[in-house]
Amino acid sequence: MGREGQWINQPITAAVNISNWKKDDEFGIYPEGARDKTLLYSPALSFYEFLIPEHRYLYKRAFARHPDQFWTEIIAYKLVACLMFLCRLPL
Repeated sequence: MGREGQWINQPITAAVNISNWKKDDEFGIYPEGARDKTLLYSPALSFYEFLIPEHRYLYKRAFARHPDQFWTEIIAYKLVACLMFLCRLPL
C-alpha cells in the first residue's frame, strides 16, 4: 500500500481478523455493485505495519464461483496503484 512516500505490501501470509473492527456509521453496508460490501474502520493500534490506523477499508466477499472477478480486481488495484505512483497523482 502506498502511503506518505512509502510502499508497504501486505504479506500473503498476513491474514487480518476484522471481526472486531467498527462499521462505518453511515455506510456500514455498501450497496453499490453486484455484491454487497462492508465499510469498516481499522483499529487505532495494530501490529500490522501495512494497516493505516483508524482508516476506512472496503471489504467484499469473494465467492468460489467467480475467481476471475476476484483476480481481475486485484490486478486492477495493483495496476492503478503503480500508475498513480509513476504519475504522482494524488490519492
